[in-house]
Amino acid sequence: MTPAEVGALLGDLSRGDEVLASIKPDAGPAMAKALRKSFKRGDEQGNERRLRAVVIIEGEGALDLVQAVLEDEVVVGGIYSNLRNVALELMQTRFKGHPKLEKSLWRAVEFDEYLEIDRLYEVAAAYDASRALAVLRPPAEQGVPAAVQLLAVHAGPEALKLLDAALAGDPVRASQFIEALGPTALQPDFARRILPLADELPAAAEVASRNDPARARATADQLSSKDARWRAAAMKAIALLPAEEIFERLSKYFAAVDRAKRAQLDAVLWSPIAFEDPRWVKFLTGRLETEEQKPMRGMLVRALGKVGPAATAAIALAPKGDGDTGVLKELPLVLGRLKGALRLAGRWEQERAGVLSALRDAAASVKTKKHQKLLERALQALES
Repeated sequence: MTPAEVGALLGDLSRGDEVLASIKPDAGPAMAKALRKSFKRGDEQGNERRLRAVVIIEGEGALDLVQAVLEDEVVVGGIYSNLRNVALELMQTRFKGHPKLEKSLWRAVEFDEYLEIDRLYEVAAAYDASRALAVLRPPAEQGVPAAVQLLAVHAGPEALKLLDAALAGDPVRASQFIEALGPTALQPDFARRILPLADELPAAAEVASRNDPARARATADQLSSKDARWRAAAMKAIALLPAEEIFERLSKYFAAVDRAKRAQLDAVLWSPIAFEDPRWVKFLTGRLETEEQKPMRGMLVRALGKVGPAATAAIALAPKGDGDTGVLKELPLVLGRLKGALRLAGRWEQERAGVLSALRDAAASVKTKKHQKLLERALQALES
């Protein structure tokens, strides 16, 4: 490929990342010159790759481009916050504290409110720690989680004042600020203020549940609450419980007949609660044998998806036939989510062969055409 062709391909949706990965520091000035000319207005992802590529080749020679991005000079196909955040990442990884970029950084802070606050803080702190803290304060006061947590770590007394102000206000504001604190809510000074409120505020109960199994169980009992905030806290608490206890608590919901409990079950199925107890597969397949209502049958298949690879065959064989339209519709979605969850956990390559084998066996055993074709298409999607 010519340098010009490389520059064009960096904007290609399917090949751009591959082309960027092929760029080497010794690509030479002709390549760098062509890449500089290839910036294209409106091609956001391509321009982000081009900026990275020029930096790979030129190193500090590309500082003029980084400055242009930070200062809103339109020499790189248009300026936008995503490209500016790429510039921040490059400052974090390649040009940390570089004196030629300091003025440009503070200029960007003045006019771009969409800079990634955690990365911005680290980059800014390399120049001026007190000024970097000043950057954190406005978003922290607005309850932006990254800013609140950084302030809690680097300026604890200031974050405590914000917490006290939130706790003195209405419960909604107090809960939002506690949620924004994230893991830092367990720091001693913050926990002393938050934990005594565990019976009053769902967010406080959630914090208390993280290190206290008894509190986690008490919060989990709120799954039937009429208050959506308590139900959300309950689901997070349930996720902290042992696998066998999760089964005991939630299996009863699959026999629910009233809409409220089914709504709670639906929320559970979209939550990060894992179904790891080995009893789930037998229980859920048994329920599928007797359940007739389409909405609940769909929920049962989604629940099998939460079990993971051990339930692959049960998922594939869930439809009773071509007339079981609700389950047939749910089937490819559940299998796709199963693969997505395994990839996210870094387990897809490890589990891939077993999942595909179970699906092939199921496809070979079914007798109805619609069901068989659906499994064949699912196999193709998972193999791609």
